[in-house]
Amino acid sequence: MTSQKAFFLLIVSIISLNIRVYGQGNEQKKFAFYDSKDTVVLQKNEYAIKHNAFGFNLTVINKDKQKKISALDKPNINFTVKGAEATAVGLFVLSAAMPMGHDYFFPLNGNNGVFFIKSNSIEFTRIPKPDWKKEREELIFKDAPFKQCHASTLVETTPGVIMVAWFGGSYEGSKDVKIWMSRLEKGKWLAPWVAAEGEMKDTVAVPLWNPVLFKSNSGKLFLFYKAGPNPREWWGMMKTSDDNGRSWSATSRLPDGILGPIKNKPVQLKDGSILSPSSTETNEKWQAHIERSTDDGTNWELIPVDHGSALDVIQPSILFYEGGKRLQMLCRSKQRTVVESWSADNGKSWSALSKTSLLNPNSGTDALTLKNGTQLIVYNPDVPGKDWFNGRFKLNVAMSRDGKTWTDIAILENGDAKKEYSYPAIIQTKDGKVHITYTFDRKNIKHVVLSNTK
Repeated sequence: MTSQKAFFLLIVSIISLNIRVYGQGNEQKKFAFYDSKDTVVLQKNEYAIKHNAFGFNLTVINKDKQKKISALDKPNINFTVKGAEATAVGLFVLSAAMPMGHDYFFPLNGNNGVFFIKSNSIEFTRIPKPDWKKEREELIFKDAPFKQCHASTLVETTPGVIMVAWFGGSYEGSKDVKIWMSRLEKGKWLAPWVAAEGEMKDTVAVPLWNPVLFKSNSGKLFLFYKAGPNPREWWGMMKTSDDNGRSWSATSRLPDGILGPIKNKPVQLKDGSILSPSSTETNEKWQAHIERSTDDGTNWELIPVDHGSALDVIQPSILFYEGGKRLQMLCRSKQRTVVESWSADNGKSWSALSKTSLLNPNSGTDALTLKNGTQLIVYNPDVPGKDWFNGRFKLNVAMSRDGKTWTDIAILENGDAKKEYSYPAIIQTKDGKVHITYTFDRKNIKHVVLSNTK
């Protein structure tokens, strides 16, 4: 940055729905927060485009009314920054409910920028073009033999071969819901097949839920899933394979109180112990815990994670820091953000739960530590709405080095607000690429491959 770059500060205040704007010189922009029901909208400014400058229009939208309630007149909003690196801005929507300490990434016509929220303000800073790109995206199957599907999981069984599982049936919780699988071989997805069916309980079939695939260091492939009438009463089930999923053992029920990984993949530590991220749901409370095995999944020990917390959390994932010396747990919550906990003793104990800067509309996430130590999370960057599916139409990938400051690096979905793109799963394959699967509006499972251009 040169000293010649302009300084620009914008302060916006709302008094009885009136907006006043004050401006002075810099490339950083700050916007005052409004009520959580309001949204800030930045639109491209035609004057700025013509003059090759950085400019924008500012509008306030009320989320409840879903309409514009106030706007700035053009004389007040033609703010520009002149300079060789300046460009016009495209359309952005910044939710006023976004918490502090998070980087929000938006493309700026070839350049890129980050809106960083702190001290109840949004600062804009230019960043280099992201190093990640979508290399491949596709729906996994055609002519599905079920009406709805959800909650995918994936694993690399051998180099270049990806196995995916999900549950599918008439609808979530229906007695005909089974665990289905497909496999990516030589660039093509095989037709789905049934991997597990609902067992009989009192001569009545029960629905199956949330499969999780995991391959341990010994080469054993696990298929975990849940069976039962609902998430409050389900129990854990497991199958294993010694030939990369070509054949499977008989189904076994996990010990009472052990549910298996509830949505996201286990991790294996340097000492060989397996940490399975799990959780329980009751009408009164959601709580996370770890199920730890030191004998390749034969026996499991339950480790609670801050069960005295006021935060309601489920569906954790686990990240590594400092070569595995520290672990971070990231959870879905009812409290509008992703929630974290940390461990410094290989997952044997965990810190108090606390909110992160990542938004969460009460929807599942998944996270991954890359081979180079970079952290990735796939999440819905929104807050809860009136209906359970609200906020699930956007799906992003964010990156962090320290688990505290997150920067969005990819937008996977940003569509119709009535659609659902949710419950992601993420892995890194041996070739260094990142594979992601997620629910595609309950009608299919989508597969996306990200690669780093560096």
